[in-house]
Amino acid sequence: MLGGNLLGQLPIELGQLTSLTELHLGRNRIYQVPSELGNLKRLVSLNLSHNRLTVISSQILDLRQLSLHLNGKVRRNIVTDFGKLLTYREQMDVALEQARQRAEVAQELAETANQIKGQFYLR
Repeated sequence: MLGGNLLGQLPIELGQLTSLTELHLGRNRIYQVPSELGNLKRLVSLNLSHNRLTVISSQILDLRQLSLHLNGKVRRNIVTDFGKLLTYREQMDVALEQARQRAEVAQELAETANQIKGQFYLR
C-alpha cells in the first residue's frame, strides 16, 4: 500500500510486479501514471483517488478487468482516453442486448416454422 505517502511520481519498476492484483496509490501527489503499469495484467483494482493527475497512460485502460478509482479532484485537462474505458463496459452491454434480441428472433422464427410445419401436415 503506497497511499498517503505524498509520492510525486511512481517508479516505472512497479510495472514489473506482474502478480499484483490491487494497487492503492490514493492521497499522494502523483501527476502521471506511467505506461509500465499496463504490464500488470492481473491488476483488478487501482486506487488513484486524491492525487494531482494530469496524465493516465492509455495502456492502463487496456486492462479490461481493472476497476479504476479516481475520487477527489481530477484535473479537467487530464490526458487519457476515458472513452475507451467506458467503451469496454458499453460494448459488453450492447453485445448482451444483441444476443438477447437474436435469441428472441430465433425463438419467433422457430415458432413460425412450427406453425407452418403444423399447417402443412394438417392438409
